[in-house]
Amino acid sequence: MLLDCFDKLSTYRIVLASQSENRQKILKQAGISNFEVSPSNFKEDLDKSLFTPLEYVIKTSEGKVKDKIEEMKSDLSYQDTRPILLITADTIVTLEGEVFEKPESNDHAISMIRRFSGKTH
Repeated sequence: MLLDCFDKLSTYRIVLASQSENRQKILKQAGISNFEVSPSNFKEDLDKSLFTPLEYVIKTSEGKVKDKIEEMKSDLSYQDTRPILLITADTIVTLEGEVFEKPESNDHAISMIRRFSGKTH
């Protein structure tokens, strides 16, 4: 059954709306190599206090997909007849209910690691 899905995927234009090397690696490990990388320009600045961690990830991913769809509507290179599979995602770490994203600097990364040390996150 899964192989049937892979056969069908070969007819899709697969767009990964992320520059993440890890996400690209995951797709390749899954046997999907016919994708293009075209990151979303969605600004990841939602107020984290308004959402549970899961809701935050979902809202951020929705923002990325909506942003990319708007861009694709005006880009003539997306106007062919093949169906498009658009892949977006968001990754966070939570600690004691607080949402953490990518560190903004090396110092910020060190601070985060110290905060996580010895705790389940």
